[in-house]
Amino acid sequence: KPIVYLAAFRQGTFDLETIVPDEPMSVPDGGERDVKWISNYDGQFKGMIPLRMALAESRNTVAVWITEQIGVDNVLRTARSLGIQTPLRSFATTALGASEVTLLELGNAYRAIASGILTQPYVIRRIVRDSQEIVFVSRPESSPLHVDAEALSLIQEGLRGVVRMAAGTAHALD
Repeated sequence: KPIVYLAAFRQGTFDLETIVPDEPMSVPDGGERDVKWISNYDGQFKGMIPLRMALAESRNTVAVWITEQIGVDNVLRTARSLGIQTPLRSFATTALGASEVTLLELGNAYRAIASGILTQPYVIRRIVRDSQEIVFVSRPESSPLHVDAEALSLIQEGLRGVVRMAAGTAHALD
């Protein structure tokens, strides 16, 4: 979902105070049924809410609604800019994880969002012998993330709400 929000911030038409609908909605199913109804983890809908709250509370309906507003292709481009290389499906429900990515890619995308730097991940940083001789040091190539500084700042601040806001998803964890 943060990739969806970042894509929206990049377009400049949304910010953390934008009022968005957390309401029942459906999307084309593409399968045997005509539509798939989107719901939130708590089964509730809060109506018109600030985007900041929707992000902090991980509201599914808002993520899908935003994807429909900005276009799934914008979300896919943002995912690619964050280093996700796994092929993603061009469905609005990709906002909710309908396209699988590896944990390493997802973690790297979150790291890029947090730091503003896109780096290829390395599991082994260095190899040191008992004699303290360094045998190998990885030198991952890094580059600044090509995302507008304001959009990056908005998603970073929005994600802080997950922990800071009383209704943020971090507070729902045991």
